[in-house]
Amino acid sequence: MKNKMKHILAMLLALCLFAETPLTAIPVLAEGTDEVTVTDVSETVSGADTSAQTEQETLSGNQPASVKEADLLLNYLYVENMYIESPAAEKIYVSAGSGQEQFTKAVLTMQNKETGESTEASLAEPGKDLVFTLDSSTCGAGIYQIKALSYTYEEETAEGMVSYAGNMDITQIPGMEDICFGIDREVAVENTVALEDFADAQVEADTQSISAEEAAELPIVRISQSTDAQTTGQQLAQAIAQAKGLTVQTQAADDLDSDQISAGSVVVVLDAGHDDSHAGTRANGLTEESMTIKVANYCKEYLEANYTNVVVYMTRTSGACPHPGTSSTDDNAARVDYAHSVGADMYVSIHFNSTGVGATTATGAMVFYPNSNYNNDAGSKGSVTAAKIIEQLAKLGLKNNGIKIRNSEDNTTYPDGSLADYYGVIRRSKLYGIPAIIVEHAFVNNPSDAAFLSSEDNLKKLGVADALGIANAWNLSTEEVEYDADDLLVSDVDGVNGSFKITLKGATPTSRIASVKFKVYPTSDSSASYVYTATDEGKGTYTATANVANHNKETGTYKIIAYAYDAMGKKHQLRSTTTKIEEQKADPSAMKLTAKLNKKQTIATLSLTGNQGSAKVSYKVSIKESGKTTKKTYDAKLQDDGSWLSSVKIADFKKAGTYEVVAYSKSYFGTTTKVATGSFTVDGPSVGAVTVRKINLNKGTFRLRLKNVASASKVKSVKVKVRNLEGKKKTKTYTAKKKGSYYDLSVAMKDYGYALGKYRFTVQVTDGNGITKGVKVVTYTFEKKDPVITAKLKSKETKLLLTAEDLGIAAAVKGVRFRVYNVDTGSKKKNYEAKKDAKGAFKATVKISDFGMSGTYKIQAYVKGTNGKYKKVGKAQKVEVSDILGGEAVSREKNETGSYLTVSSISANTVVEKVEVKAWPVEKTKAKYTYKASDRGNGKYRALIQTKNHDNVKGEYRYQVIVTGKNGVSKVLLKGKMTVGDANDNTDDPYENGKYTITGSSTVTVSQMVSYYQSRTFYPSFYGGSDAATIKKFCQIYLDECKAENIRAEVAFAQAMKETNFLRFGGDVSITQYNFAGIGAVGGGAKGQSFSSVRLGIRAQIQHLKAYANYDALNNGCVDPRFTYVSRGTAPYVEWLGIPDNPYGKGWATAQNYGSSILQMIKDIKSR
Repeated sequence: MKNKMKHILAMLLALCLFAETPLTAIPVLAEGTDEVTVTDVSETVSGADTSAQTEQETLSGNQPASVKEADLLLNYLYVENMYIESPAAEKIYVSAGSGQEQFTKAVLTMQNKETGESTEASLAEPGKDLVFTLDSSTCGAGIYQIKALSYTYEEETAEGMVSYAGNMDITQIPGMEDICFGIDREVAVENTVALEDFADAQVEADTQSISAEEAAELPIVRISQSTDAQTTGQQLAQAIAQAKGLTVQTQAADDLDSDQISAGSVVVVLDAGHDDSHAGTRANGLTEESMTIKVANYCKEYLEANYTNVVVYMTRTSGACPHPGTSSTDDNAARVDYAHSVGADMYVSIHFNSTGVGATTATGAMVFYPNSNYNNDAGSKGSVTAAKIIEQLAKLGLKNNGIKIRNSEDNTTYPDGSLADYYGVIRRSKLYGIPAIIVEHAFVNNPSDAAFLSSEDNLKKLGVADALGIANAWNLSTEEVEYDADDLLVSDVDGVNGSFKITLKGATPTSRIASVKFKVYPTSDSSASYVYTATDEGKGTYTATANVANHNKETGTYKIIAYAYDAMGKKHQLRSTTTKIEEQKADPSAMKLTAKLNKKQTIATLSLTGNQGSAKVSYKVSIKESGKTTKKTYDAKLQDDGSWLSSVKIADFKKAGTYEVVAYSKSYFGTTTKVATGSFTVDGPSVGAVTVRKINLNKGTFRLRLKNVASASKVKSVKVKVRNLEGKKKTKTYTAKKKGSYYDLSVAMKDYGYALGKYRFTVQVTDGNGITKGVKVVTYTFEKKDPVITAKLKSKETKLLLTAEDLGIAAAVKGVRFRVYNVDTGSKKKNYEAKKDAKGAFKATVKISDFGMSGTYKIQAYVKGTNGKYKKVGKAQKVEVSDILGGEAVSREKNETGSYLTVSSISANTVVEKVEVKAWPVEKTKAKYTYKASDRGNGKYRALIQTKNHDNVKGEYRYQVIVTGKNGVSKVLLKGKMTVGDANDNTDDPYENGKYTITGSSTVTVSQMVSYYQSRTFYPSFYGGSDAATIKKFCQIYLDECKAENIRAEVAFAQAMKETNFLRFGGDVSITQYNFAGIGAVGGGAKGQSFSSVRLGIRAQIQHLKAYANYDALNNGCVDPRFTYVSRGTAPYVEWLGIPDNPYGKGWATAQNYGSSILQMIKDIKSR
């Protein structure tokens, strides 16, 4: 650090305003670093001043009371770069006043010394700091002098908010007469004061720093009194860091003083973490052990090439473990032992990070360093080195995760009893007194970090960053060297292509040159400047090819300047020279154009020969078709024989015919000349016979076959436009498929509304060139038929079978509907949907019962099309349904309350479904009642007319016999008179047609039922407290309830005994439910219905029996919850109570012979 000359441009202007300003540490750059860069880490600022108000805030509520004149003193003026190259931007930092002013506006005025034009830069944002940015794109090249500063700021006073304004002529300040910087112009620094033996202090930010020494070299004017160069540098570095928004942390020295470094060279041991035997983390194709050795080698290479007082050792130099057969722990311990054996001053262990669980969002670098226990010096040196390395890694764009200490997590201690470090290499190194750090460069399982690590160049940057951090921390020394070159040459000047080759020879020192660049510009326009990065050819030779395209294609004299850049990015001018370049134009007279088609006629090759002086050749190709011209331009490529070739794809045009070609030559400088013409011809496709085949009018499809389809460029596709020429004319295009030597396609006639008649087919062929041509037109006619509709009566005129056939293309028929109505009565029209049978006919069956009328029926068919709408088809059909005729009626008195009416001789073509008798007393016509006559066999029907249904009126009655056929046709067949209720016959025969009727008077007594029950079991004591305390009372309830509903008691009682096992129950129904016939107990554990008393349970059973037995209304209120579920009148006989024995498939129980078993029980009761 000693005997190194530093320069500062400084002038003492007034009293020191910052003499008592407390100083924090100042960031430090390594010796020899020519650039000062400070990264914005404003997010880490703690306690930042937030008192500055925006203009918006100032205007609301607390406005300045007045504007006063201000005359602030200048503290310092800092120009970030003495020289910038377009299009970079210049930044200028200014401090004026006490440092507490809140500046609202400020303008810095500069003047181009070459042109005399003035330029202004405005304050970037309000606040205490005056920061100005000048964009070089808004002003021209030149030397710019800083002339003046105008400003306004606000201050809170007892009078309120006061606004101050002032102007400062910087050129009138002594020592500031000519403060300049250059844009595309270099500026010499003058009036310098030497500062030697400059001690270092520091300001630490998160990622980067600026040293007091480096700050002293910057173009500065600062107010200071009785301050040495060190203090000036410290204050300036701190002020600049604050102006750039950095967090300034108070901390002990961040680099190592000379007394911290052992005499002679610094010994650094680089530990490439892991090895082939102890693999590290891996993800995204990356392996830690292979990357750490690369980074370590790059770090070693950089340290040894650039610094004179460092010795570097490696714990391993290959992929192999340096201590074969050891565990990972023992291997790491042996590596530290090795470092101790070579006298290491610093141990740097190189690693890469991972979360170990797939992809992660964790990213960036971190460095672990020793704690301050046991050997505080090791911790201090490790902390400094860690901070310097993380700074350099952050410059590469890696996230800065900071430097960290990790203490033992199992309370391991050092010999003095203090808590040890967690990591073994750090802990063991500290025991030897060696500061050790672990550098985790990035996360291999983070996609962004992994992409960075996949580049070998980036691994080298990591090694260099580690080296720079070590050098900065340990103040490693570099030697001042001279950069020079033997010669700068220009060759291969090409007036056709506008280029020339630049060669720098003998550049030295080769070990220090990181890169070489050539700055080139035409002397006629220096703004057309371009910098070329040279290729390292080895042994100090560097080359690049310049092209006038980078210089606005200017001709004439060009200036070339060669610069060498060292590893720190510092530029060193080596040599300069000039050259001249002029345009070479083409000569059309010697040129010839040829155009040749290939055999398949897919590509035309264009060739221009005899060309000289062309940088570019292009062909304009055109073809005219149907009055329209299509044009395209093709660029040619220069061949080794000097010809210019280009290929024209006929597919680019998709046209047949003669193509015209015009060749144009263009020099590199933009001169275009028409030099030659030519042409070529392309044929189109053709087709042979077209036939219609495989016609299927049931599905509505047919196929087309096309023969002899051909094209020189091969057939790419064959399409056929199909159009029906009758009805609704439609056109659709189909693509044919190649099958052997012909093309074939299927046509669905649904696309044309399933229309028959004449069709037209237009064949279009597209070849390999994309040429589409209509080459054939044919027609074909499909025959039409008239639809056939039929209607026939079936099944004794109960059904009408309707059929519709020949309705055209079957696939077009989405449904058939028949509309039917009775012509004679004008009945409501009804629709019936037809179903398609295997032969394609549509059929529907009409139940005459849907109408219940005789006479003439008319039927019309309708077809549902693909559009969902119905259309009338065919002729309407008519059928005759016969009437019911004949009939005789005979009456017979049964007893004093009823008489029988027997009906016979009914004539009908249909089956008689039911016969009903409507009767009423002559003297009381409103007492009408309708009886359902029972079928007595042999065409006889009988009804019992009872006075109880007619207000107990006896005497002469009128009646009507209503006959209803199975087809629903109903007719009042007979009318007459009869006598009811005058006979003395008190008997009631329960049998009808040989079956035991359920409806009627009871034919057993209470004593018979009691005797029957007692012969089987004892009456349950459960009923002792009920409304049927004795079996006699129980049987009397049955007799009473049956009489109320005209149901035979013997039937109900016998059924109850069967269902309850003589009141013993035992099934799903329990005795407590008073459910004597299993009502609702449908099996599967269903308990069935429950009733509150014996009588209600018996009443529900009798009502349920009545529902099956007849159609009569209930006389008592309904207590049967399942009464409405019964199909009324479907079991008038005991024998029909079992579903298997019932002709209607209805009934009480599912067991066969259920009714027969009840009849046997009735017989036993009556025998008592």
